[in-house]
Amino acid sequence: MSTWPPPLGTPSYLTYLLVFGAAAFACLVSAGRARRISNRGVRRSLVGLLLISAAWAAAHVGMLLSGPLWLKAGFYEVGLVIGFGTVWAWLWFCSAFSGRTLHRHRGSRALAGTLFALVALMKLTNAWHGLYFSTGTVAEPFFHLTIDYNILYWGTAALSYMGAAVGFFMLYESLRRVQVGAGTLAGLFGLTALPIFANAVGYTRPWLLDLSHEPVGVAAFAVGTLYVSIDRFAEAQEAGRQAQPVLMISETGRLRNYNEQAAALFSALETPEALGSPLSAVLPDVADVLAGDSDLLTLGEGTGARYYRPAESPFRPGPGRAIVLEDVTERHLRRQQVDREHRILLRAVEEANQAIVVTEAEPLDEPGPQIEYVNEAFEEMTGYSEKEVLGETPCILQGPETKQEVLDAMRGTLEAGEAWKGETVNYRKDGTPYRMEEGEIEHWVSIQRDVTEREKNRRKLERYHRYTDHLLDAIDDLFFVLDEEGQFRRWNDSVPEVTGYSEEEIGSMSAFDLVPEDEHERFAEQIEEVLTSGHAQVEVPLLREDGMAVPYEFAGNLVEHPDESRQMVGIGRDVTDQERRKRQLERQNDLFERAQEIADVGAWEYDAKADEGTWTKKAYTILGYPLDADPHPRNAVDFYHPEDQPRVRDALQRAIEEGESSG
Repeated sequence: MSTWPPPLGTPSYLTYLLVFGAAAFACLVSAGRARRISNRGVRRSLVGLLLISAAWAAAHVGMLLSGPLWLKAGFYEVGLVIGFGTVWAWLWFCSAFSGRTLHRHRGSRALAGTLFALVALMKLTNAWHGLYFSTGTVAEPFFHLTIDYNILYWGTAALSYMGAAVGFFMLYESLRRVQVGAGTLAGLFGLTALPIFANAVGYTRPWLLDLSHEPVGVAAFAVGTLYVSIDRFAEAQEAGRQAQPVLMISETGRLRNYNEQAAALFSALETPEALGSPLSAVLPDVADVLAGDSDLLTLGEGTGARYYRPAESPFRPGPGRAIVLEDVTERHLRRQQVDREHRILLRAVEEANQAIVVTEAEPLDEPGPQIEYVNEAFEEMTGYSEKEVLGETPCILQGPETKQEVLDAMRGTLEAGEAWKGETVNYRKDGTPYRMEEGEIEHWVSIQRDVTEREKNRRKLERYHRYTDHLLDAIDDLFFVLDEEGQFRRWNDSVPEVTGYSEEEIGSMSAFDLVPEDEHERFAEQIEEVLTSGHAQVEVPLLREDGMAVPYEFAGNLVEHPDESRQMVGIGRDVTDQERRKRQLERQNDLFERAQEIADVGAWEYDAKADEGTWTKKAYTILGYPLDADPHPRNAVDFYHPEDQPRVRDALQRAIEEGESSG
């Protein structure tokens, strides 16, 4: 039976055709717009969800437009397979949006792929077993396909709805941490659940067709999220992931959003008028810090005060800013303690009875180091004011009776980095000389804030770098440091030795250049895992310069560079031998299992230290035990002939005590 041409004059038919066509179009267009989302996992999962939903809606359009009954049923069957795929795309999206790593877990992905393949196989073979659905036709309100669902359909539907519910729970956990705008987003997410009610109505009432309406719900969600509030969508996703207080500020300086950590920190955010108000009106102290009036935000008083440093997140929700408040209380208190000690020292210098001069460390040759500080005792002793001597050299104190050999001795001692003691003649401002005698050298102390110390530190730092380079080069494994884009920033000698690339080539390479192209996606996910959770481990082939791929295991950790950039420190280990031994062990186990089957014998062993036993499968079969039974030796001994049991126990005890037994 055929229904061609389609009944375009029937309002209900035309409505369904336009609704599903619009849903497919909206999902396709929205997939392109979703590429604006900065988070890689959210972006890819949402694009996947939209594209699959577009294909599902298109299958409905094909079913409505096709004429022959077999073709309608074919489109419906294809739509069922595609529709089941949206469940896993939805879970992927919910996991990425909520900051979880479920979508990156290899076991979870394998389970999802297996379930999808099994269900798809059941659907595609329905014509053979008929356990999923059966078809018919109805002429009202227009000629269309009717579906009678069988047992496999209801089982798959239950699995799909459970998966959708798990996704909604993950979203709820994320959105509840967002204080503003969560309701709007929850409503948008809720649009994806409305088709469930439309399906129920279509199945039980004649008001709607008995079809799957989910693509319409996904299209409504996409339009609402990506065209009405994509920035709010991104804001909520970022704020929900952050463990620190976050404030979302608009381009005009108004408060757009915040997370629960910020709400716990600022009671002013609880007021109804906070959202949309200028930040300076809601949180004036925060606004002042952001304006540069202060480096730190102080909350509380006395010993209970906490100190926060606002930092702009690399996340970009739009034209505004995402401000993360980093708690630096402990660091700030340590700095305050150091400052107090410095002030005490300065006060002691100011109040000292001895004249103190602070000069540059260099140059010691003519004209000499410039004076940077003198205390009041110096002013009283010499008659010079601080203003008069700043920028001058100690030569201003010298005169006819100042001995050059004493100055040369002092210069030689200072060049050697040692303290100088001696006596010389200096001159006051009025020209009168005064002598500094042996033992009174403290009357003129050059406290050097000098480049000598800096040079020592520089040389010390260079020695430390050489030391760490030698340590890293002594490591046989690959050691490397990557930036957030995966570019090499540092590496040990093993990297060029193993890869065959030169130092210059590695300096311009990305870690992706050393991984086969078909592993790029998995490798990128692990890099994102390091940036998100701080650690990741993955086993991928290392691609050498000569094209050979070598099995390697990589482990990476996130570190903060002194310039405050985030970098990844990694170790790579050649697992060729482990892989070879693993395959060899698998072959040996396989041969052993085959030998037992052929010989019809079983075997068991006992780990005395762990008090654990292990049986082969054949041993379970021979002894009549289920595979989950406790394989302790006492169970195996009990199956021997009563007359042989004492001899077996003695042999087992001898093996435990002496390491051998005659059996």
